[in-house]
Amino acid sequence: MSNFFLLGLPRCRSVWLSYLLSYGDSYCHHELLSNKQMPFMNRLPTMQGITNVGSADTYPLNFSESIVKDSPLVIINRPLEDTKQALSKSHGYIPDDDLECVVERMYEKLQNIHTNNQININFCDLNDRKVILKIMNHCGVYAHSTHINKLMGTNITTSNSDMNNTNHGAV
Repeated sequence: MSNFFLLGLPRCRSVWLSYLLSYGDSYCHHELLSNKQMPFMNRLPTMQGITNVGSADTYPLNFSESIVKDSPLVIINRPLEDTKQALSKSHGYIPDDDLECVVERMYEKLQNIHTNNQININFCDLNDRKVILKIMNHCGVYAHSTHINKLMGTNITTSNSDMNNTNHGAV
């Protein structure tokens, strides 16, 4: 079994990417590393019939090299101020000192993650089909063009009630 990981700040299209990367023998969890138990595990859970398992996460403070090791890692870079504005629009994010500090620490941590098998993608490039194919190839996900076409141009997000859910229905 192989693993892959995506990491970014909140509102980096991680849910959309987890759907995109769940195809055939690949499944991408959403926010699995954010699960409180995950930092103490040394690998992603296995799934019957799935040989390529990933996780798309938006809480870089839980990032652990002991889990990722040499697995493919995709870092989604989005400017801090854009992230704060997107949080404000979608989840009523009202900056206070504590929340501001957490978001800034997350941004700082994300900027300082470097692994041997990592690619960095700018958030603004996620509508480019070539960039999407680059992410998929890096993660070892080989999807039919109809799967990609179906998701390109769509917007998949979580609601506040879904924030504790680490999985999604495979598309």
